[in-house]
Amino acid sequence: MLHLFGVEENLRTITALSFPYISKGQAVTFSVLKEAYRSFLRSVQPSVPSETGDGPAYIQETRRTLEYLGIFSADSALTDTRYQFGTVDESSAAIEIDAQKALAWTQECADSIARRDDAFAPLFPLAMNAVFQAPSGIASGGTTSAALGVLWVDPRDSWDDRDLEEFLIHELNHTLIFLDECRFGLFTSYPELLKQENWVTSAIRKTVRPLDKAYHSAIVAADVLLAREEIFGHPDSAILHPLSPAMAQGALEAIRDISLPPTRGLLTPHALDTLDRCRQEVERLTRKNGWSVTVPAGE
Repeated sequence: MLHLFGVEENLRTITALSFPYISKGQAVTFSVLKEAYRSFLRSVQPSVPSETGDGPAYIQETRRTLEYLGIFSADSALTDTRYQFGTVDESSAAIEIDAQKALAWTQECADSIARRDDAFAPLFPLAMNAVFQAPSGIASGGTTSAALGVLWVDPRDSWDDRDLEEFLIHELNHTLIFLDECRFGLFTSYPELLKQENWVTSAIRKTVRPLDKAYHSAIVAADVLLAREEIFGHPDSAILHPLSPAMAQGALEAIRDISLPPTRGLLTPHALDTLDRCRQEVERLTRKNGWSVTVPAGE
């Protein structure tokens, strides 16, 4: 979403959702839009804590971390993702130091991307309201539709700056997809998404996942490829994401599978248009870079 549609279309989405909370005749500055966006989020997720300021709050307070952690833990139990969070202990100085290090590194990488990426620079501080750290034995962070605008981070010691930067692009895209869903609608039947006959192999993990997760994965894969093309360059080795040819292959296969019956019928016309735009961009990058990718044929 970030590079697929660019800053203006994503800003339109946030503005459209936030507009009812902007006073009539009020000039729409960044600060005004940010507060209106927070008001929108409070209206759709009243149990999620709300922060202040023009950018994301990097949460240092353990009690606040535990509030966010409770929401992410509850959502994890309802999906195919199992985060297996570790213990966040208010009395543990070591855990507090780990959190401070992870949050400082995250902020440094977010600032680094913003200096190079004209789309990320305004959208990350606008769309993200809070960043918190919590240990996990499996995942390295994430976002959830149960807490829009909240980013959980737990970067691995094996990562370098590039991995964390791609992680931030990855998770910002998930948030922008969630917001796109709030504005336009993406799926025609949410109960059908959970039925295993409608699960699809995802673009990045290459595991069979619920349709909404596979849809997100295809778009995120395409956008990470665009970020590599436009900002980071294509790596010779990778930890967090696959190398670009493999990720392009996975994205095209996932897009093909999602676009076939019966799953095609579970997507709105807007979602199908977005998926087709992803396909076109991944095919363009494949041709441009000469990747050895087999473009799957549909039925």
